[in-house]
Amino acid sequence: MTNLKWSVTLLFALIFSNVSGQQNLKSKRIENLISNGVSTAMPFSVYIIAWDTLKNNRPDGIYETDGFSGVIVSAQGHILTAAHAIKANQVYQVTFVDGRKYTALPLGRIGIDEKNAVYDMAMIKITKEEKFDYAQMAAGSEMVLNQPVISISYPASFLKSTPNVRYGRISNTDTGNGFIQSSAKMEPGDSGGPLFDLKGRLIGIHSRIKEDESQNFDIPVDSFLKYWTPLNKPIDYQKVPLPDSLRETINPSLMPPFPSIDSLIGITSKQEKSVAVVLSNDGDQIKKILGTWVRIKNETYLISKSSMVAANPRILVEGKIFESTVINRDRRNDLILLKPNLKISYGIQLGAKPPKRFGGEDHPGKMLISVLPAQLKKIGIFSGLPVTVPLSNSIGYLDVGAKYQDGKILITEIPQNKAITTKLKRDDHISAVNGKPIVKPEDFINAFTSYYAGDVVKLDIIRNGLPLTVETYLEGQPTLNHASYAYAGGRSERSDGFDHVLISDAAIESAECGSPVFDRSGRFCGINIARHSRTSVLIMPAESIRGFILQSLQKNS
Repeated sequence: MTNLKWSVTLLFALIFSNVSGQQNLKSKRIENLISNGVSTAMPFSVYIIAWDTLKNNRPDGIYETDGFSGVIVSAQGHILTAAHAIKANQVYQVTFVDGRKYTALPLGRIGIDEKNAVYDMAMIKITKEEKFDYAQMAAGSEMVLNQPVISISYPASFLKSTPNVRYGRISNTDTGNGFIQSSAKMEPGDSGGPLFDLKGRLIGIHSRIKEDESQNFDIPVDSFLKYWTPLNKPIDYQKVPLPDSLRETINPSLMPPFPSIDSLIGITSKQEKSVAVVLSNDGDQIKKILGTWVRIKNETYLISKSSMVAANPRILVEGKIFESTVINRDRRNDLILLKPNLKISYGIQLGAKPPKRFGGEDHPGKMLISVLPAQLKKIGIFSGLPVTVPLSNSIGYLDVGAKYQDGKILITEIPQNKAITTKLKRDDHISAVNGKPIVKPEDFINAFTSYYAGDVVKLDIIRNGLPLTVETYLEGQPTLNHASYAYAGGRSERSDGFDHVLISDAAIESAECGSPVFDRSGRFCGINIARHSRTSVLIMPAESIRGFILQSLQKNS
């Protein structure tokens, strides 16, 4: 009986191993297809911005965030983009991924909304006579539902010279009003950017979005081919011009369908155990964020997102809440190290040697797996080189209304259902912030610019003639009322101001930050540190985490 039991156990183990091995082979193949597609298409995606050739700079009133995207489609320098992004008679500067810069002039622009159709097509052309490499175009007849696609473009929330990579699938080949729809996410700045198939062939041009992250709409490349002759003329069309006969596309070949990434990537029991929930108190508000168990020097610690961990941090383990001690915080990298008041024998092992750095030119398009509680996971695609994300939206913000009256800053409005709600009252006089007197309006406006979202400040106030001091956490800058900010969970309060982070397109909600990230082989890559924008989550690399932990332990030894 014992032998039979062992035989059955061994059989199941072999079956599971075989299935797991097949899944690994399939996921590796798909990852290679994505990476190869990115490698093929990346050189053809360009960044475009209005340019003053006399000043050799942007025109007055044009900022770096006003740039948009495009794709080169001919050896003569023709570039396709979105009509809503360009203006007639405007000179543009085009920047390639490798840093080459050229001047370009607008040709045809068809930006017309009709009852049953939307036209959002434009073409610009590089003025210098040079032979360019360019993107091949795929026939629209090849497009099928659930076809995998790649977006490579320049979102405005990243002021960097290389584009971001996103992965998705076609969810509608014809929306009925001139678009194709996919789950490859877009945001402002991506307008005019290219959508490629996994062979690196152009199939669409980014046009617009709706609130849901899956609602991303491209103008199919067939529409550009249909109006190729009108688009080659420098005319800003007020009516839809007569179309051409559909031009033949290059190298037509169907991409065979394959299963979703989610169905091929599993997580191990060790990875499941590596994530935890952290609770803390901000006044009478409970903050909730995730954390990652790590082991170093035979001890287990929890690493998480510092700006989301307030007073009295507790850790939820197997349905029970345990107190924890704050070992250290890293304000710049928004990390916190916690020591649980219980014995934990598991966690991601951080050895004596620094982990192999994830990120580099050989990695764009690689799969990244975020592990969440309850055996859940979210999978994203890695964008490329580690980047610096300058401080912008995470400059500290006190969410109150105020007025200047009789030489005083008086509170006029307080938001509901926030920690600040119970700390301030209408007509409170703010006399100082962290000991600095507030005398003039500009004192109050500038009082928070040197702080990050998540920093604690002390407010000296006078209420009903009596002095009082309150402490509160600052928020990030408010978001605009725009579809690009309507994604689930919203932007992290601390969403930028990082020196060295990775970028993924996983749909990590802000409350899911702190969770661990692995590559397809199971290597620990880091933790999700911020939901930066509609298209992107930032990852703090494993080597930065290890360095912070070692420094913290040395400091406390």
